[in-house]
Amino acid sequence: MSFPTLALVGNFKALSLLAEALADFPISLLIQKDFSSSVRADLALQIIENDSSKIECNLPWLAWDLTGKPQMTTRAYQAGARAVFPKETP
Repeated sequence: MSFPTLALVGNFKALSLLAEALADFPISLLIQKDFSSSVRADLALQIIENDSSKIECNLPWLAWDLTGKPQMTTRAYQAGARAVFPKETP
């Protein structure tokens, strides 16, 4: 049985907490720092940590904006994010 693959992109510390929370879901996780290499996943979740975070993806993707700045949410949507979760998302 093949599970969908979710690519988690961003800071490893933030991603490790998220990966732990997702451990019981029937998905395969791919964790990486950025999209500089070829990513083979069904969906990506990119962590936006600061104003200089690279915001781009060649997959269907979601963003989790840890900056709390409305302009970063706007940048993510303009770059093609399907949804942007706010900093306060548990």
